[in-house]
This record gives sequence, structure tokens and C-alpha cells, in this order.
Amino acid sequence: MYPRANEVVSDWFEAAAKSDWEQWKTFLSSDAEIIQHIGDGINFTPDEMQQWGKGLTASGISVRYENQRRTICSHVVIEQHLVVMSNASRQVVSAEACVLVTISDDGYITRAEEYIDSNAFLSLFPDVSS
Repeated sequence: MYPRANEVVSDWFEAAAKSDWEQWKTFLSSDAEIIQHIGDGINFTPDEMQQWGKGLTASGISVRYENQRRTICSHVVIEQHLVVMSNASRQVVSAEACVLVTISDDGYITRAEEYIDSNAFLSLFPDVSS
């Protein structure tokens, strides 16, 4: 197990909450897989997910994580948390999430799988929910 796995995951989520997508990407290996289990699952490369995050920020949506709980296993950190998103109109929506984060021996995230009910957030995205 990478000895600083807890710190890596903590800093990675903190970068996302700060909308620092450049910093967020530095925690990922260049060939990392990011999977959001929405329906059949959506796979993202680090670049694609970074662009998605930047688009979220540009649209005025902010993200924060509350009630974070972690279990650290060999090369995998399991994090459960409440994802809280808000838009420029101050509409706030939240949902519980579970994220499995795989970390290499050299401390980079090689895989992240997020399980969340994305329907909870549809009202923040009028182009999708209409």
C-alpha cells in the first residue's frame, strides 16, 4: 500500500472542491480510468474529466464534499461522502456517493469509480433535465 494514500485522496477531493482542475489532474496517472457508474457507466480519461470539471465551474456550479468517511485497503481507498452541488442561483442539491480510488505504488491515482444517483443533480443542468 502507498503510505500516503489517505493524503492523496484527501488532497484530490480538496482540489475538486476548490475547482482547481489543474491541481486535481496532477494526482492522476496519465492513463488513469475515471468511471462514473451512471446507468451502464461512463468512462473518462484524465483530460476528459478535467474538461468536464472546468465546464462545471464555468457554468457556475460548485461542489463540496461533506461527511467524508474512508476505509484504506491495500492500494484502494474507499470513500463515502455527501456530494453537495450548488449553482449561481443558490439552488443546492446533494446525494450520497461512494468512490473507490486505486493508487499505484508511486502514489498516483490509476482508477476512480464513483457510484452516485446522478438523477439528484438533474435540476442543476437544465439542458439535460428538460
